Amino acid sequence: MIVRKVGRREGPGAAREAQPPTVLDERSPLTAAYRHAIERYLPRRYPGRIAVIRAAETHSARPDLGWASLADEVEVHLVPGDHLTSITRHAEAVGERLRACLRGTQSR
Repeated sequence: MIVRKVGRREGPGAAREAQPPTVLDERSPLTAAYRHAIERYLPRRYPGRIAVIRAAETHSARPDLGWASLADEVEVHLVPGDHLTSITRHAEAVGERLRACLRGTQSR
């Protein structure tokens, strides 16, 4: 089942209202094409360095969340929070870490 959140706007600049999620029909051609693409996608190995920005409260047996199998070098950067709060309550910390990663690529 694929769930998509939708919102309704009334008038220019109106705040987006929270709406209940809508469920896409599993039998639709779009859903079938999406599933087909995901099932057949095989990522290639990346011959460089990647940065993984990971929520500190995310528990995984692999600190790199599995990215080491696809890249020559993986840097793991921890940010406060869990999967959701890292991008809501701690968004500023994520932004700072992302800026630092981007600055690092420019100096190489």
